[in-house]
Amino acid sequence: MTDQPTAEQIARSRMRLVLLALLFFGPMVCAWLFVRYGSGFIELEADSYGELVQPVITLEEFELTTQQVGLGDFQGIWTLLYPLTGSCDQPCEKLIHDTRQVRTALAKDMTKLQRVVLWQTTQDQVSLPLDDPARHPALNLYSGTAEQLAPLWSQLPPDAETALYLIDPMGNVMMRYPLSFEGKPLLKEIGFLIKNSVLG
Repeated sequence: MTDQPTAEQIARSRMRLVLLALLFFGPMVCAWLFVRYGSGFIELEADSYGELVQPVITLEEFELTTQQVGLGDFQGIWTLLYPLTGSCDQPCEKLIHDTRQVRTALAKDMTKLQRVVLWQTTQDQVSLPLDDPARHPALNLYSGTAEQLAPLWSQLPPDAETALYLIDPMGNVMMRYPLSFEGKPLLKEIGFLIKNSVLG
């Protein structure tokens, strides 16, 4: 006949289970709480380069049927989003090139960041070929009319085309940066977030 566990042994076993649960799920819970409520009581450092989007925008399910793109394409990876309207002239192409330089400078962490251009355009607009992989490698281009892009575009701030946006791996639009950004401070901030975030 085996000995029955004592009340003390049962309590210890339960405590171990609780500690294991905290170990595995604690970081995820903390990240969720920060995304949902953190901006209310956590201030950015004075030297932070970007501007915190307040309140943080959590992307909802959407589908861009012209490119077979949905919310899943913005989850599990950091995203630098450039909402673009009209033609992409020389300053626009330079901006896209500069975001490429920032991503490349992340070195081993570059695969954790994707660059996305959300291009609201019309077929008769003349522009530089953003969809040319030789000119713009590792660039995800989602283009279409205002109606076609509305499922995603409508979730962004009203003046979306005036800034770059950083979206975390959970699909939260959390930071905005000027279109005339400087590469080094942008690189420093994104690199810090990627390295220190429990989201990966």
